[in-house]
Amino acid sequence: MRIDYRKLGLKPHEYRCVSDEAFRLGRLTVLRSFLDRNRLFHSDIGLIRFEVQARQNLATAIARLDPLNGFSSL
Repeated sequence: MRIDYRKLGLKPHEYRCVSDEAFRLGRLTVLRSFLDRNRLFHSDIGLIRFEVQARQNLATAIARLDPLNGFSSL
């Protein structure tokens, strides 16, 4: 599966009816589930070229959303 991780930083239009807090918690759950995977990329090229940076990006996004680290609005 290929995911445009840049879009994970935006609250999509279709979720406007969801409260910011509910969206934040749901997004945290999804991002943490990605980080818990053994591999983010199934191809060896993706693993070699992008895995480390992708994991750093996910960790940064999680830290920004985690209330223990100070939550910035969506």
